[in-house]
Amino acid sequence: MNKDALLIKITEGFFKNAEQNKLEVVYGENLKFIAWSISKNDNLKNFLDNPFISLSEKNEALDNIFSDVINSDVLRFAKILLEQNLLNSIWQVRQIYHDLLNDSKDILEGKIYTPFELSEDQISKLEDIFSQKTRKTSIFHQIIHKDLIAGIKVVINGYQYEYTIKDELNKRKNKIIQAIKEEENYGK
Repeated sequence: MNKDALLIKITEGFFKNAEQNKLEVVYGENLKFIAWSISKNDNLKNFLDNPFISLSEKNEALDNIFSDVINSDVLRFAKILLEQNLLNSIWQVRQIYHDLLNDSKDILEGKIYTPFELSEDQISKLEDIFSQKTRKTSIFHQIIHKDLIAGIKVVINGYQYEYTIKDELNKRKNKIIQAIKEEENYGK
């Protein structure tokens, strides 16, 4: 089994445990905290990655750091990842978990690219439109993209919707090119 498939399988099992305990959000936040803590502390990251430090010493360090601040099941899960040499993939695990949580709650997260800041009301209206379109609750994260002249680009659920001047200009350019080709073929 490749690493990505293993991470998915392990995380799915962990998520089922969270569902049984009705602690899906808590477990997700705890995973996020562990991932953030490791990524922001080079000494901890180097310690956990060091092959000359025993697994029991690393587990003890995780206990000392996290036992008072995260759920014990999440800590056990982190130790399993450590034992399987997968703790360095904690951000990927956290994203898989987050996707599973969103799926369980019928939530789709997307991104809105705009050349300027949208108001909360504008984002809310777009979320409502896409929620109706996808039949799932849509949540958007705005990204300012100065290369867009005007309009927006929406990326959600693997699809991209462009409502931009650039997109409109490309469509018109393609129509003109197609008309020229048809004219050339007609003249032959």
